[in-house]
Amino acid sequence: MLTIPKSPHTRILQIPMTFCEASDWVTNQGNGDMLEGMEGIRESYNQLECQNLIYSPSMIRSLQAYNIVFEGLDKLFNGDK
Repeated sequence: MLTIPKSPHTRILQIPMTFCEASDWVTNQGNGDMLEGMEGIRESYNQLECQNLIYSPSMIRSLQAYNIVFEGLDKLFNGDK
C-alpha cells in the first residue's frame, strides 16, 4: 500500500472507485500491462516522496487505484484475513 498524503486537497480528489475502474486505471498507466502500471506508479510515488514534491490530481488518482488493486490482489493470493 502507498500512503496518500492527508490534506484537504487530497481528500477532495479521492473519488470512490471500484476494483474494475482501478484496474483499468493501473493498466492504462502501464500501456496495457497491469504489473507495469503498478511498478510505474510505485516508482513515481517513490520519486515524489524523496523530493517532497506536491502530488498532482492524476497522481492522487493513481495512488488510490494502486491501493485498490493492491488490496484486491492481496485478497486473491492471501485470502481474507
